[in-house]
Amino acid sequence: MLCAAAFLLTGGAAHAELSAEIPTMLPGETTEASVNVSNPAETTAMQFTITLPEGFTIPDGKLTLTERASGHSTEVNAKGDSQYKCVIYSASNTPIDGTSGALFSFRLQAPASAKSGDYTVLFSGIRFSGPDGKETSEPDVKASVRIFIPVESISLSSTEVEITKGSSATLTATVLPENATDRSLNWTSDNTGVATVDASGNITANGIGIATITATAADGSGVSASCIINVGLPSAESVSVEPAELTLYTGETTTLKATVAPEEASQEVEWISDDPETARVTQDGLVTALREGMTPIWARCKDNPEISACCMVTVTEDNAVEINTADNLNIKIERNEITISGKDAESVVQITDMEGRIICRTKESVVRGIDHGVYIITIDNHQIKIRI
Repeated sequence: MLCAAAFLLTGGAAHAELSAEIPTMLPGETTEASVNVSNPAETTAMQFTITLPEGFTIPDGKLTLTERASGHSTEVNAKGDSQYKCVIYSASNTPIDGTSGALFSFRLQAPASAKSGDYTVLFSGIRFSGPDGKETSEPDVKASVRIFIPVESISLSSTEVEITKGSSATLTATVLPENATDRSLNWTSDNTGVATVDASGNITANGIGIATITATAADGSGVSASCIINVGLPSAESVSVEPAELTLYTGETTTLKATVAPEEASQEVEWISDDPETARVTQDGLVTALREGMTPIWARCKDNPEISACCMVTVTEDNAVEINTADNLNIKIERNEITISGKDAESVVQITDMEGRIICRTKESVVRGIDHGVYIITIDNHQIKIRI
């Protein structure tokens, strides 16, 4: 990076424009500052004083002329710690060659203790002369030199973090040196499906897997640091089984459902029957009723077996029964299905529970889906007590 300043010299004897280019520097670094001169009219000599920022020096105390002034000489006299009085002249009063380009340069050294920032180099007492010997003075000119202190190291609060899906974490970064010009960081994730990171190092776990979070210095120094993020499932906190109670006939099957909370946790459970001779269960939750009796069927979380829930299963013998009345009304009960024959097509079948609540009222001859229990069937003038 170059910092430049330009100044224009005008007068009856000569006309010159000067510009200084000074690269960005590190503390303690020495660089070459170049000064260009464009002179449409002949210029044979010039003088000026260079005033440097505190602590800066021209270590060799000299100017280096380019080929444009190959026949010229220079004198540099230090005036204190930071001022240098400079003269460029020709003993034969020869004009500077050409009309534009670099005329001279000087070595500029920054102090090792220099802080980050912009500093000013002052060119003052500017005077020039042409072949006729006339001199013209010009205003002071300032050139800027920037001290840049790069980031040297970055360390993160952790190099590996384990979190669960849906949770978050924060990485903090220590950037050195503390006086670096730009200590800001660019945060990135190499697997945003697993984890993302914001500009402050806050991490959000999005999915199961591994992601690498990297903090890179924004100053272009290329310094970076990384942390591996391992995202897993959260631990189970509770489990529920649906239904919580169940009555089956021998030989009947049904499937239980287990739900683990939180929902991000593993939903895998182990199914266990306390009495597999009464009712057995597969690892898919399929229950088969084998003999009359009762047994709990348990769902235990695989990632935490101490968390479990159960369904109480009651097994009854097959309730197939057939009832015939004197006027040829036939009622057949098989499990939870009731079939009625011998009734008039318009006769209404009403089924009530033992508390008098109407469970079903229909003209159909087949009634399905009645839960286990004791009921009263009313058909015309018949009332029949049944058990399902």
